[in-house]
Amino acid sequence: MPVLSLKQIQRFTAMGGTTLPAKLSTRLEVAAENTDVVETIGIDWALTQIRDLLAHGAPGYPLSILNRGKGASRV
Repeated sequence: MPVLSLKQIQRFTAMGGTTLPAKLSTRLEVAAENTDVVETIGIDWALTQIRDLLAHGAPGYPLSILNRGKGASRV
């Protein structure tokens, strides 16, 4: 799931008892006031993960977008 909202991912990680990678978390927090930049960072991060999965032989990848079509089409 690409990060498309800082508040949403903070809520998800808190509910699940998980954390984001420090590098991603820092980038998102710096951009917190600009939702377009947060979305771009999240999509870029997801694309990096997808490319790595495919490069290492994954046959595909799941994509969860929670009714955020704009974000999915950017991925």
